[in-house]
Amino acid sequence: MLIAGMICIAVTGWIFTADIRNSVDILFWDEANYLNSGKLMFDKFNRQWGPAYAVWYKLLSMFEQDSIALYYLNYRLMTILISVGFFLLLALSNIRFWVAFGVALLFLFADINMPVWPKISHYCVFVFITGIAIMR
Repeated sequence: MLIAGMICIAVTGWIFTADIRNSVDILFWDEANYLNSGKLMFDKFNRQWGPAYAVWYKLLSMFEQDSIALYYLNYRLMTILISVGFFLLLALSNIRFWVAFGVALLFLFADINMPVWPKISHYCVFVFITGIAIMR
């Protein structure tokens, strides 16, 4: 049931963010620097600009080489994964399944989720709540 809920939230999030290119502009500086640091990790790595987030971008760049598509892929994944992690944490904390599922979906659609920029804050929260869920 737990895996089904995670998949359902992930699929819902993927559909919800399908037209992200029409609603989110590419903002330069922070997120672009993180992306560039990740893509150039083995050539010119900036240790001061979120090294763990750069590793995340490097992993994503193995699947998507185009920088613009990579930017939007990361945006979508950070929007979705934080909701999946939130659901996992709530479900493992003995919150009723449907309550955990509903709260995670509400967070997925909340204005505090999608418009947040840069997404490094979502990455940090995702790593944190995933770590807590693993410890549970």
